[in-house]
Amino acid sequence: MNFLIRFLYPVAFASTIALSGCASEPTMADLMREHAETAKSESELQTRLSGEWERGSKLLSSGENKVSKGNQLIEDAQKDLKKGRDMVTEGYKEIDEGRSLMGSSEQLFREKFPTLRLETGK
Repeated sequence: MNFLIRFLYPVAFASTIALSGCASEPTMADLMREHAETAKSESELQTRLSGEWERGSKLLSSGENKVSKGNQLIEDAQKDLKKGRDMVTEGYKEIDEGRSLMGSSEQLFREKFPTLRLETGK
């Protein structure tokens, strides 16, 4: 056994020195772990990016829907505004026509029936 220890010791020592000289270079296992970490990071990034894309897609759809509804509301409001303005214009015309009719009928009444009293007490 002594012979075996004496014989193997220099071989073991040389192997240790040879391996320790290569210790700064990554082993196959180190490279495999590095690839796994890279793949894991890439997978996490891909998952995050796909989630962001889905959120963006939903925002796009929601935004387009809101723009469409908003434009419809604006269009309806513009129509209502035009209707309102037309109604006000028509109202002012009716007011003018009414005052004119009242004035002319009162004047004509006074001319035709000067002896009748038209005072209301107000």
